[in-house]
Amino acid sequence: MEQEPELTEGYQYTRTRYDRFIAKTKAHWYAAVEPRLLRLARFLHESEYQDTSEKPLISIMMPTFKRGQLLIDRTLPSILAQTYQNFEVIIVGDRRIDNTEKLIQNLNHPKVHFYHRAEYTHYPKDVKARWHVGGGPQRNRGLSLSRGKWIAELDDDDIFTPDHLETLLSHAQKNNLEFVSSSNVMRRRGVDYVVDSGWETPLVGGISTWLYRSYLTFFRYNMDSWRKGYNRPQDYDRAMRMYKAGARTGFIKKVLAYSYPVPGSGLTSVGLDAIEERTGLKLR
Repeated sequence: MEQEPELTEGYQYTRTRYDRFIAKTKAHWYAAVEPRLLRLARFLHESEYQDTSEKPLISIMMPTFKRGQLLIDRTLPSILAQTYQNFEVIIVGDRRIDNTEKLIQNLNHPKVHFYHRAEYTHYPKDVKARWHVGGGPQRNRGLSLSRGKWIAELDDDDIFTPDHLETLLSHAQKNNLEFVSSSNVMRRRGVDYVVDSGWETPLVGGISTWLYRSYLTFFRYNMDSWRKGYNRPQDYDRAMRMYKAGARTGFIKKVLAYSYPVPGSGLTSVGLDAIEERTGLKLR
């Protein structure tokens, strides 16, 4: 496998004054409030994490959009095959009419639960902006539904390695970390790349490698993150807010998740590259 190439400069939003106002207002609010909420959360709950030999419940939270068969064939088997088995799976749909809910019901697995958002999601019209915040409302609902002491996240077209949960949890417990992530593999233009981190400080892997304490769920996904000037999606926005608020983060340089194209789609990439393939647009 090859190392991921550096992203090139290119596509940028034409930001309006309203975009700048909303982005700056939210940034100031997050900077003022979230560090205080983190200190309060630690005061109330950090003592619950002192037993490093504990085998706590992990909630695996996953948004989905018209990928029911892929969940059954690829994504869920990678979860159910975990070496660490004390988990629940929270799948949140976007209220689209397809067979996903029925397929999950037919699976009839006690650890797998399916929910819908309360209402339809309204995304930005711009294709790249929509990708930046896609699944955000489902993720926020999933955070509310999760019962676990730890939260893991997974995109509906990604897969875990068998030791994914066990490795992340062990590292977090041994090092008293509140948030831990790892390397992952992404396929781009038919080539598999090992991705260590999307940025240098802090080292944070892709969203499907995240594991964090449940008292961090007050950090919600920002559906206005696309209005910002930098070219990054909502998971970057959320991880950076956690880091800036003072969350203790760690990184494992080991591949614990894979991101592959949807079988039968004809695509050779995932993420933004897949959208470029499908639309013919140059988004970077």
